[in-house]
Amino acid sequence: VKLQLLGSLGRSHWELGGFQNERFSSGAGPAILVAQMLSRLSAPYLIRTRDYIAEVGPKSPFYAFMIEAKHLVSWSRVSFATAYCFI
Repeated sequence: VKLQLLGSLGRSHWELGGFQNERFSSGAGPAILVAQMLSRLSAPYLIRTRDYIAEVGPKSPFYAFMIEAKHLVSWSRVSFATAYCFI
């Protein structure tokens, strides 16, 4: 389904310039780039601002790590991730 949706966006067309000339990139390539950028941006913010709930199950070691990861992700790291995503 994801490939069909990306295919429906058509061929990638890259335009640099943004709002000044009202030229925008379009197609599957720019859509993948924006999706990857937003996923990289949201992870540090969510880890910093939301609490994980400890669970018992096959993924419990992962959740235990994520509970401790909140203390590793500072606001300066969130700021760095934000700047890195938009460069």
